[in-house]
Parts: sequence; structure tokens; C-alpha cells
Amino acid sequence: MRPLRSDAAARRDLILDAANGVFAEYGVNAPLELVIEQAGVGRATLYRNFPDRGALMSALLERSLSAIQARAEALQGDDDALFALLQHLALGIATAAPLSDYWRAIDRDHPVIAAARRRTEPRDAFGNFSHP
Repeated sequence: MRPLRSDAAARRDLILDAANGVFAEYGVNAPLELVIEQAGVGRATLYRNFPDRGALMSALLERSLSAIQARAEALQGDDDALFALLQHLALGIATAAPLSDYWRAIDRDHPVIAAARRRTEPRDAFGNFSHP
């Protein structure tokens, strides 16, 4: 997948921000028209970036995982890293409860969930999966 132009990336981020807010307020089954209105983009822009609700939800999960990873990396070496990361996770769950509910309801073998699980598995210094 090639990188998005900066204006396209900015519109994609606007859509994700809007979807996060709309879904947090109205639930994940809220009309996508609300996301379009909140983002200030056209219907074609939404569907060019996210062909369906599942693609939008997957992108929100990916963005959430990236934020958690970035937060964990930023906290390396901090004596209170575990507590700060837990606080970050709790805040994310509290502010996006409908999104959390959506992912809890999905089959654990769903490809998006399986990929997220692989992404969060522990790895050794060489990037190989390390299982205790």
C-alpha cells in the first residue's frame, strides 16, 4: 500500500476522528451520514477511504493499537510506566466504550482480531515471537 498524500491523509484522519466521536456518542451502529457530517467530507470521500463500516472499524482499531504502542514506547524507562499505560488504556476504554463493545462482540477468529492479537504478542530482541 503506497503512502497517502498529505491532504488525503488529513481527510482520512478527519473521518477517523469523526467516527470515533460519533460512535462514542451514538454507538457503532450510528448512521455513517453522521460521520460524514462531523468530518465535513463528502460521501464519496468516506467510501473511498473506507468501503464499509467494517473497514472503518478496523482502521479505528489499528489507530488505537498504534496509539497504545506509541504510549508504551514513550514510557520506556519510566518507573511508573505500567501504571501510566494502564491509565491510558482505561481512559481509551472509557471514552470509546461502544468501540470496545464492538470488538468484544466480534468472533475471536475474525481476521482483524487475529491480526491485532499477533501484533500485541511479545517478541524477543530480534522481533521473533517469544512465548513464555
